[in-house]
Amino acid sequence: MPPQDLQNDLGVTMKARMKPAPPPEVPGRTEAEKFDHAVRKLFTVSKEDYLKEEARLKKLRERKKRTKKVF
Repeated sequence: MPPQDLQNDLGVTMKARMKPAPPPEVPGRTEAEKFDHAVRKLFTVSKEDYLKEEARLKKLRERKKRTKKVF
């Protein structure tokens, strides 16, 4: 049976029988090490991005505090 065109909720057309991409190579000797490295690679954030987000949240908290004091 040939692949059919499908349309998802967002209106994107895709092939029905698409194969998923193989998982990326992750260093490690055991399954646990490989899992640990994969999770670390997935969730690691640069210090610059972290500090930028912290500054944004701090401004937001300060702004909320100021508006509460006025009322």
